[in-house]
Amino acid sequence: MDDRPDASRFVREATWFAGETRRLGRDAVAGLVDPRTWRALGWMLLTLTTRLILLTVTVALIVPSLALCLVGIGIPLTVGAHWVVRGEVGLERKLVAMVGSPVPGRPRSTGSLLSRFSNRDRWREVVFALTAWLLTAIGLTVALLGWGVPLYLLSVPLWGWAVESLSWPESIAMAVAGALLLLAAPVPTRWVAEALVRHTEVSVGPDRLAQMAEQVREVSENRAEILEAVRSERKRIERNLHDGVQQRLVALGIDLGIARTKVDEDPAEAIRLLDEAVSKTQTSIAELRTIGRGLQPAVLGDRGLDAALSSVVAMSAVPVRLECDLEIEPPAEIAETAYFAVSEAITNIMKHSRARTASVSVLGDRTALRVEVHDDGEGGATDSPTGHGPGGLNGTAARIRATGGTFAVTSPRGGPTTVTAMLPYPVEP
Repeated sequence: MDDRPDASRFVREATWFAGETRRLGRDAVAGLVDPRTWRALGWMLLTLTTRLILLTVTVALIVPSLALCLVGIGIPLTVGAHWVVRGEVGLERKLVAMVGSPVPGRPRSTGSLLSRFSNRDRWREVVFALTAWLLTAIGLTVALLGWGVPLYLLSVPLWGWAVESLSWPESIAMAVAGALLLLAAPVPTRWVAEALVRHTEVSVGPDRLAQMAEQVREVSENRAEILEAVRSERKRIERNLHDGVQQRLVALGIDLGIARTKVDEDPAEAIRLLDEAVSKTQTSIAELRTIGRGLQPAVLGDRGLDAALSSVVAMSAVPVRLECDLEIEPPAEIAETAYFAVSEAITNIMKHSRARTASVSVLGDRTALRVEVHDDGEGGATDSPTGHGPGGLNGTAARIRATGGTFAVTSPRGGPTTVTAMLPYPVEP
């Protein structure tokens, strides 16, 4: 019988086992020196200390205030306890940043003092201030045991010889077990810290229902802004057609009518009128193209965002430097939004800024598109309704926010002006 296949299989399995052992060893040693492990342990120590101190202050204010409220003079102490709890909650949100991301705050309470004290979130914070120290103490005890037991076992050979019932081989075996447990000690430390962080986020972070209500409010506001922008854009198109193309077409009809009457009696005048009619026709066609470009730029769908922005920049009366670096072509909705944002920004530069030069930077990866338009003009631009109106930067901001993006304008008096938009790509299901 040939045993070579079994031998090669044994070699493969032994090689795999050795590789996995080395990997686990590297991971274990890395956990001991990982700064996150020691930050987690330090965070728990610091958090327990601050929670105990603030617990003492809170109890010292709450207990007398409850007793003195019976005679009507405990309200100042109750207010003081309220602000101590608020301060502790704010400190807790910042301390969490040591081991994770800072916990966002809740919206400030408005209304009367009584309504603030009846707020459910405020009482959740009070309960957190009175009980969080206990969870921290339990978690820290578990984490310290994870370090203390291995260190104790490692130290057995140093003093085990003095214990008659403990032999030297047993001391060595306990030290080996301690070394193995020490390699695993970072795991419970980070698990406990993560659990305490989650508890803090749930207790003092934004309420999920409140977040959803805020998102609904923002969507409603964006919808109203978009509808206003659409109405403003429709009025602009109507005005451009009425004041421009329509007037030229009326004049064109008059010229053609006069030319028809002049064909027999004054052919030269008829030809002149026909030439003017041709010129007015070409002007009307060019204006219709300009208006149509504002509705849906054909070059954007045919040649992409880079080419579309190049055409916008080429028509600017102010020299504009364009930088367009796209890892992939953006989705159609994002590309169209970016195109109109740049078009509106350049239009504002030409109309209002008195700038000598401008620049457009469009950078995109596989997740988002960043658009920045900068000019050296006089500044004073704004995306508020009191600025250039819903059809201007305000309408651009509404369009961008409707896609889930962000929009910002930095434009101090005297300049320069920087318009920045961040457009995340839609997440495909």
